[in-house]
Amino acid sequence: MNEIVRANLRFHGRRYVATGVAVMIATAFVIAALSLGNGAGAAARSMFADSYAGAAVVVTAADDDTLDPEIVRDIDAVPGVESAAASVVGYLEMNFDGVTVGGTVSALPDNFGLQDYSQGRAPENNNEIAISAQTAKALRAGVGDTLRADSRALSIVGIFGSDKAASFGHSSGSARMAPGALTSDQSWVTNILVASTEGSSVDEAQQSALAEEVQSALGSKYVVKTVDDVVAEGLAAITSSTTQMNTMLMIFPLIAVAVAVIVISTTFQVVVQQRQREMALLRCLGAGSGQVRNLVLGEAFIVGAIGSFLGVIAGTFLSAWGLTATGLVPTYGAALAAIGVPAMIVVFILGVLVTVIAGAKPALRSGKIAPIAALQESGAAVTARTSGWWVRLIVGGMLTLLSGLAMLFAAARQSEAGLLLAMLFGFICLINAIIFLSAVFPWLVRLVASPWRSMLARMAAGNSARNPGRTAATGTSIVIGVTLITMMMVGATSIRATMDTNLDKSMPVDVEISADQGALSTSQIEALEKLGGLKESAVVQGYDNATLGGESVKVLDGAAYAQVPRTAITVPGAGEAFVGWAFSNGTSYQLCNGDKCTEVTAVAKPWVGNDVFVSPETLGELGTPSDMAFVAQMSNTKDVQVLGADIQRIGNDLEVSGAAPMRAQFDTIINIILLVVVSLLGVSVLVALVGVSNTLSLSVAERTRENGLLRALGMSRGQVSRMLTLEAIFIAVTGALTGIVLGTFFGVSGMYALPLGTDSTIIAIPWWQLAVVIAVAILAAVLASWLPGRRAARTSPVEALATE
Repeated sequence: MNEIVRANLRFHGRRYVATGVAVMIATAFVIAALSLGNGAGAAARSMFADSYAGAAVVVTAADDDTLDPEIVRDIDAVPGVESAAASVVGYLEMNFDGVTVGGTVSALPDNFGLQDYSQGRAPENNNEIAISAQTAKALRAGVGDTLRADSRALSIVGIFGSDKAASFGHSSGSARMAPGALTSDQSWVTNILVASTEGSSVDEAQQSALAEEVQSALGSKYVVKTVDDVVAEGLAAITSSTTQMNTMLMIFPLIAVAVAVIVISTTFQVVVQQRQREMALLRCLGAGSGQVRNLVLGEAFIVGAIGSFLGVIAGTFLSAWGLTATGLVPTYGAALAAIGVPAMIVVFILGVLVTVIAGAKPALRSGKIAPIAALQESGAAVTARTSGWWVRLIVGGMLTLLSGLAMLFAAARQSEAGLLLAMLFGFICLINAIIFLSAVFPWLVRLVASPWRSMLARMAAGNSARNPGRTAATGTSIVIGVTLITMMMVGATSIRATMDTNLDKSMPVDVEISADQGALSTSQIEALEKLGGLKESAVVQGYDNATLGGESVKVLDGAAYAQVPRTAITVPGAGEAFVGWAFSNGTSYQLCNGDKCTEVTAVAKPWVGNDVFVSPETLGELGTPSDMAFVAQMSNTKDVQVLGADIQRIGNDLEVSGAAPMRAQFDTIINIILLVVVSLLGVSVLVALVGVSNTLSLSVAERTRENGLLRALGMSRGQVSRMLTLEAIFIAVTGALTGIVLGTFFGVSGMYALPLGTDSTIIAIPWWQLAVVIAVAILAAVLASWLPGRRAARTSPVEALATE
């Protein structure tokens, strides 16, 4: 029987190519997800362990009391202690070339902590500093430059860590200084590290003995632990976080695996149907039903093993390259180690098991083939709908409707419990929708194809319905991926629109620039007007030391301020003053600038902070105003950091506020999440499109005689190829459109379920992005149909008609 399995794989190997590719992609995806989680965990664990390098014992305060650094002298006197040092952390504003960057600064002797300087060395005195590579990149500073921090000039003597955005590095904050360089009012002691006279290689027993000696010397006010215990506790927390991250990441490859199961199962069902006569002949020659069944399972095992092996190898090396390229893991070898051989073995076994399980049902069917079937023709022509079709149609449709209504009801609660219920009912609704689509998908394909009245289009639509089960399985696998992608697109676009709308209500201006004291100078305004990245700008006049109802306020021209907001805001009328929460709406106040006063009525506005906005006429009644602020709308908020640095170079006394930093932060977070999730879900769509190619290849094999007859009746090679392409396009477009409808429904429901705490929820449909999804589906369908169409077009009419 093993020889028959090998012979079948050689003879029918072409039919299993798509199956092997689906298995390979799915297993590679699982490896990639695991490597990302393990890589992040390994980097975090390495960073945590390295922060205690050189120590044997760690001292912390009991009950969160302040840790007194003076106890270092008491610890130094303990027998067996080589040295002790307080781990000091502070915060500094570092300025270089007009640009200021804030960050945490640590101070430790050279014999503690990892020394990972890519350039230079560790600081040795209070006038030196080492900065992280990311800080150096932001300041555009290097070794040998001098920066200012707290009115001190500090020479940069070293650079550590990586400048890659994803890097955890092995750094302690943004900078390092020598012990004693940070004053007590700008720093705090996190713990005290104690080194043993036995060196850094002391065993657990020696660490415990030293910890007991130090604890005895300090008393119960302090907690003394061995470094092994501290690191173990910290790593346990990191491992827990890594496990949670892996759990979240594994959702996406499991979706790809589910789609791959559909592709694999469909392939084996058709292969068994096509080889029905062959298997019946084996039964005639004495093979038992179990032997025939094991024959199919053996083929599934070998295909799964080959696909899983290639997927594990490809996923391992590509993931290691990705971890290294992003800086998440420092070296390629460390990235390979982060993945781990046990994980590779588990994923390999998983791939094989999934393939065998997916082929189990077709294998059971093959064992039921009667010997008399050898007298029948081979091939799988038209398959009629089974009685289960009505059950899937009615039950699946009703359950989809009910679970969808339950999801909407849960979403309307807009609470955390409602969100969890909406997610649960949404998952149930998706499962029921898949069951329903397995019954109606061929109808939907014919509906999508109905506007095309050409002969080739009608034949392509008819061919897609000849095997409704296979068409439904192939199309449903596309629906799953597109539904989830669309849901994320609609959700991300709606969240962005909601946040932008609510941000516009509270902070309508992107950038507002004012001086620390007094008015902006003419030279500063001229320099600000020349800044790049500004779409619109305006100079706002006003008074700095005015009073409203006796309270000191800054009064600004509301008409000038209203020239640049992204969303139109009203302009104060004569006798009105737009105020914030500190004043009562509708109350009359005296607005004064020096000895000039006027009566105004307070009008509360949600976007007004501590300033007061009035009309130009009211402003003129108070004297001659000065240029108090420069407001602008940015053409792209992604450039807000560059703009902030350029503003600082114009003047260190300039204060910058506005919605741009917050808007940029929202956009960055949403874009990163959307990019990652869509990329991950895109793999499942790729697997589904492999299924489309597989379906067409099997259809070509089944319709060899039919294609030959069409060629004999005058159909050209191009027409045969285009017919296959149209069939692929109809299936892919139907799946994409169905997925877009379902994904939009889930996305909108999810938006209403999110407890955002905003005044209003804005639903935004990303029409252009959805159009791109359909365009990609069409392009992918054309590519998927190229090889099967080419094979069908090259069929010889005479050879095809001679085939049984």
